[in-house]
Amino acid sequence: MEIILYLFFVILFFGILYCVIQSAIDGSKTAEEIRMIRMILQKQYEKSSEQNIQSDNNYEVMDIPYNVCPACGATLASEDSTCPSCGLNLNGKNG
Repeated sequence: MEIILYLFFVILFFGILYCVIQSAIDGSKTAEEIRMIRMILQKQYEKSSEQNIQSDNNYEVMDIPYNVCPACGATLASEDSTCPSCGLNLNGKNG
């Protein structure tokens, strides 16, 4: 019976100690600064993800002469619209 009572008080002690430490950490200036940094980063992430969505829809076809396939490195002729080695579409048009 004594050991059970001892374990109860030990668990109670560590529970109270945990609560005191947790409340001190949550109320500290460092914790508040971390919360502010987290909010700033979330706002920046939302802005950047919106910009990425907008920029993903604005594809531009660039007429750059290829003499080497960017995918497989095969040599290309200037009139090739697809790579003869890997079949990569070089003109940026579907079909």
